Formats: sequence, C-alpha cells, structure tokens
Amino acid sequence: MELPDPREAVRHLSRQDYYWLVKKMDDQRPLLLVLGSEQQWQHLLDMDVWNGDRIDGVRLEGWVEQFMESDPERFVPWFLTDGLFLAYRYLYGAVEVITIDPADDDGVEVPEGFFSIDSVIFVRPRDEELYPAVRSLLETMADFDQRRYEWVLMTLGGIIPAEMEEEMYHFRKARLADDGFLPFNEALEIYAPLDPADLGTDRDHRFIDSRPDMEEDDKYAVPRLPLAHAGSLNLLGRAMERISDTATFDRLCFEFAGLGNRIVVADGLTGRELEELTTAGGKAAAYVSLALEELYGGDEMEAEKALRLHPLSSLFRVGYGFVADIAREARRFVGEGWFREAGIATSFWGEPEDSMLSGLLAGRPKFYDMSSDHAGYREFEYTRDLESCRAALDDLLVLDRLFAQLDRAYPLDRNLAVSPGITFRQLLLTFFARMMTGAEPGYFGLSPSSARQFLELARRGESGPPYRMSRLSGEFATAFTPFMENETPRRKEMLGNVLASVWREFQEEYEMVAGDDLKARYSRLILIEEPEK
Repeated sequence: MELPDPREAVRHLSRQDYYWLVKKMDDQRPLLLVLGSEQQWQHLLDMDVWNGDRIDGVRLEGWVEQFMESDPERFVPWFLTDGLFLAYRYLYGAVEVITIDPADDDGVEVPEGFFSIDSVIFVRPRDEELYPAVRSLLETMADFDQRRYEWVLMTLGGIIPAEMEEEMYHFRKARLADDGFLPFNEALEIYAPLDPADLGTDRDHRFIDSRPDMEEDDKYAVPRLPLAHAGSLNLLGRAMERISDTATFDRLCFEFAGLGNRIVVADGLTGRELEELTTAGGKAAAYVSLALEELYGGDEMEAEKALRLHPLSSLFRVGYGFVADIAREARRFVGEGWFREAGIATSFWGEPEDSMLSGLLAGRPKFYDMSSDHAGYREFEYTRDLESCRAALDDLLVLDRLFAQLDRAYPLDRNLAVSPGITFRQLLLTFFARMMTGAEPGYFGLSPSSARQFLELARRGESGPPYRMSRLSGEFATAFTPFMENETPRRKEMLGNVLASVWREFQEEYEMVAGDDLKARYSRLILIEEPEK
C-alpha cells in the first residue's frame, strides 16, 4: 500500500494471489476490493460463494454488502453486466417484488415493508437485516441505468434458480479450470501413482501448456503466494532457490498453483479457506520434494534439472507412489498378520507403532511424526519418513511371526491380549520375567514377590539407582531365538534389535523404582497380579 501506485500493484497480482490476500488481510479487505480488478472480483466470488454446485446465498449476501460498502460505483455496473447472473441470483433470494400501475395508485394499498424508487416497482427485503444493503444496491442500480434496473426487477419472477445456477456453474468450472480447479474425476488422477521410469514418457502435460494466453496487461499475473507458503527447507525449496531465470521460475509458480488447486478438488475441499489452500500447497510441496529426494538423494543440482524437465504433477505422482507402496505393505500386514487372525487390534503393537499404522491405513496416507514436541500426523516429505515406516513395518512383521510361534507353544489368552492397554512389550517382558524367576511359562502377571525377585536379578551387582540392569539385556535379546529357528539370519538380527530396544525402554522405566515400591497398578511394562485383599 506504500507503493507509488498501489492500484497497479494489486491488479498485477494473479487472481489466485489476490484471493489469498483478500482472505488473509481482513483489516485491509475494503481497500483491496477497491483496488482489485473486475476479473479479480470474479475469481473471488467464484471461489467463495459456492458450495459444490450450488450458490451459498448467505455468503453471496455478505459479499454484495461488502462490495457496496467499498466500491458501489464500480461494483454495480459490473454486477449488471458481467455479473448479471449473480445479480439475479442475489435479488431472487433477497427480495420480493410487486408492481403497481400508477393509474391505480389511489386504489391500491402498498403492503407493509415494501418500498419503491420509481413508484412502480415495489421491493421488500426477505430479511429485515438486508434492508440497508438492498436499498443502497437498488438506488445505485437505478442511478446507473434506470431501464436495466427496471428490466432486472420486472423479469426476476420468471427465472428458474436451479437452471440458472446450473448454467452459472458451467461457466464457473470453465473459468476455474484455467487455474487447475478441474472436475473431480480429472483432479483425482493426481493420486494415480507414477513409476519413476515413466517420467520421461508421461502424458501428464504441464499445466502451463494448457492455460490460455494471458492478456498483455496480465503478463505479470504469476501466482506466487502458493509456492511462497510451501516453505524452503525441503529439497524442492532448495532446488527452486537455484533457478535464476524468470521464465522457468514463473512457469513453476503457475504449475505449483495449479497442482495445489487440483489437490483441493481431489481432496474434497471447498478451497474457500486460506488454511485449506495452504494445506493443499503444503501437500504438493511435500510429495514433489519426496520424489526429488528419493530419485536424486540430496543433490540440489539434479533436483533443479528435474524441475526443468518434468511436470510438477508427474513428480507429485511419483512421490505419492512411493508412499502408496508402503501403505499397501501396511494393509497387507494388517490384513494377513497373525494378530488379525487372532482377533487382536493394532493397538496391541503399542505406540508409536499403532499411530504409524493408522496413518498408513488412512484414505490418504499420513506420516506419524514424533520428532517434534507436538507429535502428530503430517504429509510424507522426506526419504527418512519412508525409511522410518519401512523399518517399523519390518519390525512388526518379525514380531508378528514371533508371536505366531509363541502362541503355538504357549497359547496366548485372547481376553488378555485384547485387554485395554496391553501391548506386545508387556507380554514379552512378562514372559521373560516368568522364565527368569522359574514361574510357569506364560503371559499372565507375576506375583508381587516374583516381580521383586526379577528386579533383583536384573540389578544384581549394582549398588543403587539409577539401575542400568544390563546383565540381563543379552539374555532377553536371545531368549526368544528358539522360536525363530526357521527364520532367516536377517530376521533373527532384526528381532534382536527390536528386543534390545524393548529392554532399553524397560531400563528407562524402572531404573529409579525401588523393589518395595513396585505396584501392579503403576507397573507399565511388567504385568503384576493385584494382591488379594
């Protein structure tokens, strides 16, 4: 706004960037409406007043009111020409209209609430709260073009809203398709995995190639905000920073905006909220960056070359394909594993494994990230995300095979296995503790005395807390080897690593717990029987 010509600056924004600004800068919205072009207005209304294939009357009323407060002298002429269908739709929902012949004026009583500008056409807002906006709109319409004002109101009763909206929706789809808002079935193709070997032969043409020619005064209208909000820490961001020629950078900005909009449609989002647009842009950046990192490691030069050679939509599909492969492995594991045949839920694997599986099994797979202070789901973005899930699935597969053998030798009580809070960690540690204390092999809780005995065995030779309990770590890691004798050396090694991790968790949980303080209700990793009262 501090530029010499803010109007020119705003009108050189792309339609999409203008929409982002209007949605983001509520306090500056009236000024942005004044500075915007009619084409930018059209895009704003295309994006914000529709629910699917129907107009949201309340939202339309809200925007008409804002335009009338901001720039009525320019809005009304547009509303009665290029925006005429919207004007009809607004007035049809907002007012009732009657006409009174001036010759009969003395004998006709005007119904309550109706007003007239020309003493012929009388109007009453359907909602009293709309009265100021409706009156202001009609007065401005009459001042701009009295004959058109009369014609619109006189023909208002003859329109069929459903048919009119259908035609409006057709034109809207055509306009938005230029920005990547394709029909749902076409947009959904973005989630068709693409083999990296097919990148050079992919038929998914660049978005930039299919967009219409820009007018001369729109040559700067490159949508930059979607890519700017996507971040620069991943490989995509770093590769983009290497691109110095304007033509390539602008082309990628167009492609990225179109890709994000395709995701909005494919994910069933409205696209009205800035958060939705930002989320879609973040997903686009994540999967493109994932593809680049999987294909080229961290090589920013090779990643830059790929951006110049391949459509972003194709790279997105390659990245999504990597995730889809892991999700398919997760579905196979959950569908065919021993635990599923035994009627046991995925919660049996504890955390973070259960959350990881839930993310992979979602309709659109998500990565469960525990690296931050606020663990939660996000898009797959880095090679390490894929590697983390692959490793976790491999570990679960080995554990599942172990329990299949354990269950044959020492049947696991299903009621115990499905009890709230029970995980494989508790059952393995309890089984081992029973083995070490001479109790009958199994999974049920130890007696309090046996639990204390087990801690004493694990801590033998240590003088005080924190207890490292390292003397039994090797025995725990090998205790279950006999049940895996038919497995490959690789799987045996994997099981050893998993068991070592479980033992470290046991050490951290009990390193400060005194034997006499060991209580059933507070013991998270060893099952202990409640003492009889």
